[in-house]
Amino acid sequence: MNGKRTGVSKPATGHWPLATNQGFTYIAAMMLVVVIGITLSMTAIYWSTVAKREKEEELLFRGDQIRKGIEQYYKWTGQRHGGQGIYPESLEELLKSKYSMAPKRSLRKIYTDPMTGKADWVIFNDPASKRMMGVRSASNDEPLKVSNFPFIYRDFEGKTKYSDWVFVYRAQTQAPGQPRK
Repeated sequence: MNGKRTGVSKPATGHWPLATNQGFTYIAAMMLVVVIGITLSMTAIYWSTVAKREKEEELLFRGDQIRKGIEQYYKWTGQRHGGQGIYPESLEELLKSKYSMAPKRSLRKIYTDPMTGKADWVIFNDPASKRMMGVRSASNDEPLKVSNFPFIYRDFEGKTKYSDWVFVYRAQTQAPGQPRK
């Protein structure tokens, strides 16, 4: 064999050929893919949290609009029925009262529940009249917001499900002989 070695030998420049560095390039590319994947998953978690917070704010707004609509309806029927208000029978009655010839709207539209994406509110009825005095979400998801609610919704603090957030109008009853406010 003339004393010559066969196979790959180091070139005279002292550097290995570029072809042998391909393994390192592949590993670096795989590491880059992993880092990008982790970054994208963290971004997705962040944006899903942001979206959930926005849905919670929308649930508070829409629930409050329905509660205010019930309050307005109750007070309006009270003026028409000698001081004793009547709760509506349904959400649809808030759009057009059956006690008025002209369209009397206490609510602009029937809102969808932002947590479920449907108009599937659970109706909360008055125990005495069996008529609607409030609504709550049908979602049993856990809320992000558990404190710092407006005073009127202070009962929402510490609740573990959206369905525990009940938007209700309770008519103020007065004792006999007391002047109306």
